[in-house]
Amino acid sequence: MKERIVLFIVTVCISCTLSFPSIGFAQTNKMKPTWATESYHKDLNNSYLEVVLIRNERDLTKMRQMAQKEIERRRHVTVGVMDDIWMKAPPIAEYLDEDGIGFFLYQTLKNPTYTPESVSITDKYPFSARVFVPGMAQIYKGSYGKGAAFITGEVLFVGGIVTTEFMRKNYALKINQTHSSSLKAQYARNANICAITRNVCIGGAVALYIWNIIDGAVAKGRPYVSVDGKMLTFSPYVSSNSTGIALNFKF
Repeated sequence: MKERIVLFIVTVCISCTLSFPSIGFAQTNKMKPTWATESYHKDLNNSYLEVVLIRNERDLTKMRQMAQKEIERRRHVTVGVMDDIWMKAPPIAEYLDEDGIGFFLYQTLKNPTYTPESVSITDKYPFSARVFVPGMAQIYKGSYGKGAAFITGEVLFVGGIVTTEFMRKNYALKINQTHSSSLKAQYARNANICAITRNVCIGGAVALYIWNIIDGAVAKGRPYVSVDGKMLTFSPYVSSNSTGIALNFKF
């Protein structure tokens, strides 16, 4: 029975090692951007960033035309009727999801005479200490499947290390508790199998952890808005005097 457990652990660890590349690289290259939501609206110093959502239209050219008319209508309502206002709301990015819904990101100047902030869309993330925690950097970048795979892989390998080492020690104790030479040989053989399995798990855990660090540092993630080369994020805050939303620029 215990030999079957060892064999099962070996099979799981080897399968994890061999199948992990397909799990990690199965991530789609067209990840939904962080800004692709109907309610996306950011207030910068000189401009606004806002999304126009277009449904029930399959023609991309018509979707762009409809989005342009909608952003122009919004600007007329907000700023007033100005002949050149549509020119002050250039499209920054667009995304078409699997349901055929179009998300169009625009940057609109608060005043046509203002200078717009430098806005770009990027999928490259700055280095973060999250890379040292298995799966955390991948999850932070929106690669949830890949992050879960790294976490699961490390758990399996660590579990294999603990289990096989416990079994190895148990077999080693049994060798000294019997006078049967055949049982001694069997226990020694089982202990050796457990030691080999433990070493395989240790090697797999180390290799997977190194892979996690490299992948977390260099892999691309969900596209996000970068303003003047800085990552634009919004997060809630609570203080003794007020609550609200804090704007953060990450270098």
